[in-house]
Amino acid sequence: MRIRAMKTMDASEDGFTLKTYEVGQVYNMGEKLSGMFVREGWGEEVEAAPEPGGGAADAGGSGATRPEDPNAVIAAILAVLPDLDEESEFTAAGAPKVEALVTRLGYEVSGAERDTAWAAHVAAPTDQKDAGPAPEDKDHGPATENRSEGSQA
Repeated sequence: MRIRAMKTMDASEDGFTLKTYEVGQVYNMGEKLSGMFVREGWGEEVEAAPEPGGGAADAGGSGATRPEDPNAVIAAILAVLPDLDEESEFTAAGAPKVEALVTRLGYEVSGAERDTAWAAHVAAPTDQKDAGPAPEDKDHGPATENRSEGSQA
């Protein structure tokens, strides 16, 4: 559902990822969050069709202009995946629903594009990002430098 924020505020669709919704901007939101925005007076529903010519209604990841570069479409899909509701916006097989991506992005997405983005997402070593290989590398880097400095002294 497309919602125009009536108040700048932070909210989360998935209960984990906090996003700032700016007053006057239009966002594609899942059913639960859009319902809360309308119910609490934080936002109002706008027409499902994007405004012609884009403009401010395209802010916040709800752009109506489809990128010409196929890689940009895949990148856009990857960017909205964390915001999808696991219960309502995924298929029984576990992939994101094309309709959910279309709602979030504000433009058409093919099943093949969804599949390409989903395969890249699944193949990404997300557990390694959270487990901390980067800190290990940082720890080893200074230790090596310190050893070099120590042997020079």
